[in-house]
Amino acid sequence: MSSSLPGIEAIAFDLDNTLYDRDAAMNAWLRSVFPDDPDLAEEAIRRDDSGFIPRRDLYVWLSARLPWAKTWREVEVRYQAEVLRWIADDPAITTAVGELMGRYKLAILTNGGGEFQRLKLARLEVAPCFDPGRIFVSGEIGHDKPDERAFRPMMAALGVDPERILFVGDNPVNDIEGAARLGMRTCWVRLASHHQCQVAPDFTVRSAAELPRLLHPED
Repeated sequence: MSSSLPGIEAIAFDLDNTLYDRDAAMNAWLRSVFPDDPDLAEEAIRRDDSGFIPRRDLYVWLSARLPWAKTWREVEVRYQAEVLRWIADDPAITTAVGELMGRYKLAILTNGGGEFQRLKLARLEVAPCFDPGRIFVSGEIGHDKPDERAFRPMMAALGVDPERILFVGDNPVNDIEGAARLGMRTCWVRLASHHQCQVAPDFTVRSAAELPRLLHPED
């Protein structure tokens, strides 16, 4: 029952590319808007860069290439209306978070608009593992990660010292550097990306599904 990271009392998760495969959903949507031009679809996927490009920059680029789009806002509205259908559960992540729920306080802190991020989460079977009072969206807070002001409400809701929180996320700056700067322990969900983590995380995983085994290897 011993933990490989003693003292942890709470685990906070990013949402996109952490609790579900955001890239799979985004890539499916991009291919759907360029059904007759697979090369352009692949270029859009490359430019999206797993969400690292600013959203507006991607929407502006797309609006110049989609015949139905007169403004980048039209692209944003259509994306948010359509991409939800491609958001899919990862049963292994759902199972893992369910195992952690009995041992730790859990929270979510995600960048994005409040309504849209909450609609994404509602599509996932992992959602009931999180107390609604511990789900935080930057658009509702008024600050984006890695700004420390984005993390403060989540930390207050967990009610434990920063060093007793493990923050799990895929973005090396927003998630890992942002959380580490406040004294939290970190777990980097490292995707097939050229982006590097400048702050050494406590754990590096390919999927959040690995967490129970890493935290409790003797179970």
